[in-house]
Amino acid sequence: MRIVRKIAVVGPGLMGSGIAASFAQGGYEVALIGRSEERLNEAFARIKRYLRTLHDADLIDDEARVFGLIRGFVDLEDGLRGADFVIEAVPEDMSVKKKTFQEVNRICPEDVIFATNTSGLSITEMATAVSSPGRFLGTHFWNPPHLVPLVEVVKGEKTREDVVEAVLDVLRRIRKEPVLVNKDIPGFIGTRLHQALIREAFYIVEQGVATVEDVDRVVKASFGRRLAVTGPFETCDLGGLDVFLQVAEQWRHLSNAQEPSELLKKMVASGNLGAKTGKGFYVWDKEALEKVERERETVLIYFLKKEGRCIESA
Repeated sequence: MRIVRKIAVVGPGLMGSGIAASFAQGGYEVALIGRSEERLNEAFARIKRYLRTLHDADLIDDEARVFGLIRGFVDLEDGLRGADFVIEAVPEDMSVKKKTFQEVNRICPEDVIFATNTSGLSITEMATAVSSPGRFLGTHFWNPPHLVPLVEVVKGEKTREDVVEAVLDVLRRIRKEPVLVNKDIPGFIGTRLHQALIREAFYIVEQGVATVEDVDRVVKASFGRRLAVTGPFETCDLGGLDVFLQVAEQWRHLSNAQEPSELLKKMVASGNLGAKTGKGFYVWDKEALEKVERERETVLIYFLKKEGRCIESA
């Protein structure tokens, strides 16, 4: 297994930009590869904002040095040259991701590690796009990647153990919190847990139990505040396993819907997609969006500083 010194990130969108910034912050040389100069310019503008936020929070010392570790490439072959670890961050579409890896596989030597930043697509299926599936795995970064420490490291059926260990080591070096997912199941860990909450939230609103606003208030003003300190199993231990068994026996009729929420489908059909269109369940003008993004950054930075995760590495 080669030593990882240079990272290539294919896809300069929101996730790719944050992933590139995270590795540069950890001292790695990064090639950020996009389809056009325009997309790369947008990505570098985002990265500058990310690094300025980290610098203002005293989480990095020299933002110019970190920024200088990232180079942009439109030509895939030029960007992949010399890369030891390639992370794909293109749209969440299996055919698009497979096509990307077919191109990457054609260029890279056999000992380069390949990873996909998918939130739940099959790693095993995607690995069929490359000649050596043993070097292929999933690295699910969470948005925004430069502020959220979790990375789910997902093994495919043929992923080699030395590849897993190498990736875990690199992620720890950039002060991420890698969690190994031993089975390639849809949604991995975090997305499945999050989707269970979202499914029940939609069910409650559809049944007329509470409004959208009140469901959000309940989460933010109660267990949402605890989740960064105590996970679900810690919560069970603290509350008493006997109590949670009693609750489980009494509440048998939670939503077990197999299909997407009718309310969700109606919203999408109407074209109200949330912040990206200016309206979803809430109205998202520029001021409202910037306000919630600032609040989110403040909370995430607080935890990064508390845990000492994000101090710039040499």
